[in-house]
Amino acid sequence: MSLKACGINPALGLSPQRRELKPQGTLDFPCAGYAEHYAPDPAHSLPWHWHDEFEVIYILSGQLTVETPGAQYHLTEGD
Repeated sequence: MSLKACGINPALGLSPQRRELKPQGTLDFPCAGYAEHYAPDPAHSLPWHWHDEFEVIYILSGQLTVETPGAQYHLTEGD
């Protein structure tokens, strides 16, 4: 599996319940890899959403804040 651009622009397609509508991977292998450069501005933020697929975030450099319905995580290089 190769990495591809995340595609945060255009915005995610979300249901009224905020479920991401685009499936990742296939039914047999519900996984996809993405490489993205995020910047601290609104054009590079993702709206709160959910999906059935498992998500892993790894920070190569810099930092990222991830928010969930009950917590906020400040990630830095190596997290």
